[in-house]
Amino acid sequence: MVKARTLDEVIEIYDVRSLLESEAAGLAAQRRTDEEVATLYTIADAMEAIAAKDGDVPALSQLNQELHHLILRASRNHTLEESAIRLMDIGFVINTYTKFRRTDMNRTLADHRALIEAIEAKDSIWASSVMRAHIATTRNALKTKLRQ
Repeated sequence: MVKARTLDEVIEIYDVRSLLESEAAGLAAQRRTDEEVATLYTIADAMEAIAAKDGDVPALSQLNQELHHLILRASRNHTLEESAIRLMDIGFVINTYTKFRRTDMNRTLADHRALIEAIEAKDSIWASSVMRAHIATTRNALKTKLRQ
């Protein structure tokens, strides 16, 4: 059973995710392994291929969740990871892509690339900034769609 959320609740959840996941991205940039970076690129490649082909929303949502979970794991902060995952696993988050326009999808894929590049470069400020902007723009895209 998935609880229906008000627009204000959706905004609050994304605001808290932005705080937690931007911190996790900064930590991941400092603590990640080369294998984790390679896996992040593999996930991004798969997402881009699906988006270019048929835009399979369940597959995109699953890969998006894997990417975010891997960044959280790479932070090596279990409390931070568990807190963020609790918010991410709320039902509507998994189906975010059903609300996306093509421009939203292109932006999110570009954000993922920039985020991985920042993590690969071990630049915690860049990684944190990209993640914060990524989640904020997703929140704003959802806010626009939910108001319609």
